Amino acid sequence: MDQNNNKTLNVRFMTELALLTAIELIMCFVPGLGYIPIGALKITLLCIPVAVGSVVLGPKAGVFLGFVFGMSSFLDPAKSAMMAVIPVQSFVTAIVPRLFVGLVPGLVFMALRKTRIPHSVSVSIACLLAPLTNTVLYLLFFVIFLRQYMLEINPDVYNFFGNHGFLVSYGMMFALSALNIVLEAVAGLVIGSAICNVLLHTVNKSK
Repeated sequence: MDQNNNKTLNVRFMTELALLTAIELIMCFVPGLGYIPIGALKITLLCIPVAVGSVVLGPKAGVFLGFVFGMSSFLDPAKSAMMAVIPVQSFVTAIVPRLFVGLVPGLVFMALRKTRIPHSVSVSIACLLAPLTNTVLYLLFFVIFLRQYMLEINPDVYNFFGNHGFLVSYGMMFALSALNIVLEAVAGLVIGSAICNVLLHTVNKSK
């Protein structure tokens, strides 16, 4: 009986992981699904399937979905010029932060479940951490690995501001993305939490 239960759980796990992977890929490559343009802004919802997988299926599933997210970013045609110049740095910047996007929510949710924090609050915190992790780590990796590239493509900024050119350019980029950060965090919190709570109370109610 236990063996049959394990097989059932494995089949369910693989089915749900495959479904979330398909959703992630569709959102990545179908215009208007993964990225929502709001004026000059572009809000990404690609963290949501990753967060759902990490909370509902566990950190390992989250890391896999994060890898799918990262690969879609790495293969984005809009970044082909950067990849042609610094392929290794581009790969690391695209992939590594997204692995943590899948890892952090699952680990945090597992830890919070052992506390007296209400289940729905634990889910919300975990889902909120997905877009925040994505933003913080991507910007950090951007500073570490893409500084030289920024120097090369924005020479006027650096010539004008001298040694502070990168900080000015980076600060401008962060200021322009501030609203994105807030909207993506809200979307991850609301949509991700809703989906996770439904799945955890129905299909995955044993969790």
